[in-house]
Amino acid sequence: MEGSNPCFLKTRIADLPMKRIACQYAIVRFMPYIETGEFANVGILLWAPKTRYLGFKLLRKKHARITQFFEELDRAVYLKTMANLDAELCRVQTMLQDQIGEFGDNDREYGLHKGLFRELIRPRETIVRFSEQRAVLTDNPEKTLTELYEYYVDRKLSPRVPPR
Repeated sequence: MEGSNPCFLKTRIADLPMKRIACQYAIVRFMPYIETGEFANVGILLWAPKTRYLGFKLLRKKHARITQFFEELDRAVYLKTMANLDAELCRVQTMLQDQIGEFGDNDREYGLHKGLFRELIRPRETIVRFSEQRAVLTDNPEKTLTELYEYYVDRKLSPRVPPR
């Protein structure tokens, strides 16, 4: 599947009891020329603190619109940037899983996950930026991640307004 990350968390949301889960998400933006402020949406990062689900989906294969929009940019720069971001987010997922394995899943108020999402999306001086933090309630964070990706990155605009 386009943009799916291979290091998916072992605890699947489908295995959890059904109830509305509060999630935070941010749009991943590619902005190679900071001085112009132009960017393209290239992914979604979604965090469900209660379940400790951290999911992301990045535009890795269908990058023609990105390289056409930023004509002067070597496509290798985009591909390498996305590969690096993918690797970093996989590393964070692994750290999160390791912490759960080492310390258990009982203490949700302290530890690595506290402030994790804000730290991931905080502004940095890089060509990958994140939108402001947004929130959504969902029964299924994995499905919502896909829906948000389709809306903001694939631009499959549905009649309903995306969750905020």
